[in-house]
Amino acid sequence: MIYFKYLSILCFVFAMFFELAGFIWINRLYTACLNIQGVGHTLLKQILLRFTNCARLNIGICNTDSFVRKYISGYTFAGLHYSSPKKLGAAFSLTGVILTAYGTLSYSQTYYQYALISILFCMIYILFCHFVDVDGRLEQASNMITDYLDNTLKHRLVSFAAEEAAAAKESSSVSKQTVKKETPKENSAKKQIVENSDEIIFSVINDFLV
Repeated sequence: MIYFKYLSILCFVFAMFFELAGFIWINRLYTACLNIQGVGHTLLKQILLRFTNCARLNIGICNTDSFVRKYISGYTFAGLHYSSPKKLGAAFSLTGVILTAYGTLSYSQTYYQYALISILFCMIYILFCHFVDVDGRLEQASNMITDYLDNTLKHRLVSFAAEEAAAAKESSSVSKQTVKKETPKENSAKKQIVENSDEIIFSVINDFLV
């Protein structure tokens, strides 16, 4: 009975702990997005590399926002997704509510004061979730990545591809001019080689017949 009275309160404390841990984890991604050009975050490296490779291979990405969200939702660290701490916090808070209801029904008047304390901790947990706003911070990070890909990196890749195409066109025109200049000499040399080879073959046949 003594341990059970504090068990629901402990559940709400764990729920706030996981909520805070999730916010700190996502805030690291948000901080990395502030300096996305000097990226050192593993997830950002994957997103930028995949986006760059698709652009160079002319594989169009129609919806950049979905592209970014897919990578964010699929990213794991130690087997945990960005949504895992929030889900654990919600599970602990739900367990606290269930334990509070069970204690109130089972121990009636002797449990009311502990039930009030549990309800107070539940309210604190709800206010704490609104204060840290894990989903809002993740949304901000996603928007920053999408904005960088669409409005900065894409234009850089397009200009870089245009410069490469211009350089390739210039080199091909230079090579064609070189081929045109050298073609008459090569043709005369080839004719001489063919004539000499024909004379050699004709002489060998004559020697064989004789």
